[in-house]
Amino acid sequence: MNLADLPIFRGIQAAEGGNMIYGQGAVLIIRDGVLAGAAWMGGGTGEQDEESANVGAALVTGG
Repeated sequence: MNLADLPIFRGIQAAEGGNMIYGQGAVLIIRDGVLAGAAWMGGGTGEQDEESANVGAALVTGG
């Protein structure tokens, strides 16, 4: 799911003047159904960054 397409994020982008650019490469870290943080990677394509972030998040959560 591309979170950048959610209406709340589009609204924030519009409210701050359209200067914010959302990109792929981060994932949420959920522990026991609770948001515990996020993992972000950069340097590759969006898909590569997100895949690497998923690996890092899995290491943190034991999943």
